[in-house]
Amino acid sequence: MAYENSLHIDSGTVPQRSTTSHDRIDKTITLFCVLTAVLAGTALRWLVNADEALWYDEVWTGTIAIQDWRGALEILGIDFNAPLFYLSVWGWVQIFGSSDAAIRAPGLIATVAAPCVAWL
Repeated sequence: MAYENSLHIDSGTVPQRSTTSHDRIDKTITLFCVLTAVLAGTALRWLVNADEALWYDEVWTGTIAIQDWRGALEILGIDFNAPLFYLSVWGWVQIFGSSDAAIRAPGLIATVAAPCVAWL
């Protein structure tokens, strides 16, 4: 009984964790490490694939991306994959061309964005 009486919970306030300079330094170091890992992974992925021919799925994506708008939608209507990535690559190719690097770039951007979005 004495223990129950000694508890006091103020329902009007939410406990806050104090932010010290040590906490800010830890967050900064963590953010730096995550960004370094993402950038190193991105560079490694780009360098490893730079001289290789397009893979089958990249060729299919490029085939869709070089179509006119109507042709791309027609192909996407019979394809079983979700169309958002193909449509984004289609738009990208309209702006930057249809080179191997241009076809691979949206996937690389997605590779960089995914851990950043997960971090948030």
